[in-house]
Amino acid sequence: MKDKTVYIFWSGGWDSTFRMIQLSQMDITIQPLYVISECLYGKNENELIAMGKILEKIKLLKDFKATINPISFYKEKDIITQYFEQEVKNAYQFYHEKYKLGNQYTWFAMLAHHLNIKAELGIEKIIEGKIDKTFKEGKLIDIGENRLMFDLKKSPKELVSLFDYAIFPIYHYSKLDIRSVCEQNGWMDIMELTWFCHKPIKGKPCGLCNPCRDAMKEGMGYRLPFEAKLRYYWYNNKIREFLRKIFSPLLTFLKNKQK
Repeated sequence: MKDKTVYIFWSGGWDSTFRMIQLSQMDITIQPLYVISECLYGKNENELIAMGKILEKIKLLKDFKATINPISFYKEKDIITQYFEQEVKNAYQFYHEKYKLGNQYTWFAMLAHHLNIKAELGIEKIIEGKIDKTFKEGKLIDIGENRLMFDLKKSPKELVSLFDYAIFPIYHYSKLDIRSVCEQNGWMDIMELTWFCHKPIKGKPCGLCNPCRDAMKEGMGYRLPFEAKLRYYWYNNKIREFLRKIFSPLLTFLKNKQK
């Protein structure tokens, strides 16, 4: 199967890195794609550093079989100007207004259309999240090995415009499911190298951007430093909950000691 090439949008984040590891165990060629966002230089820099370290580790896995091509880099600005599609832009605006869908899906769609490829997106399922709400409007079908695609005939035209190229291989996993699989397979040392924050502060996760907030909500808060958690709770008016988690064990200990 070495003649089979799998295209994947890889960001060096938790979900897409998990899929990169899975693919590395197969006798295939992997072509990673990375889109550079001009407005998120801090994100790009940290992701690229993480990706370099991750690739080194992946190639040392005992069951490593794949051929991994050099990462193909594309600039968001170039995609929007050179490969622009009004239909894709309109579809994105439709779902952004309804569910605040991220604009990275416009870049991915336009680029995939230009390259004329089907590409994997490492998107995990977040119940009632932006993607979950968007996807519920269409019909997903299994094309084999738990890989999902939209039924292009039974899904709204807006979804087809945004995701007709996309394959979703890990949509049946949550972040904690992924962690469990990685712990079982001894992949956690690689996963801990992943990067997720869009707006790092002094080189560390901010606690305020959407990926940081998702990490907190999905039981992955251990990956954020103390100050980032403080920002998260403050921003979400949960500072009392945060302080209670810190001081509750101490107060319980003191009360028990007084008895």
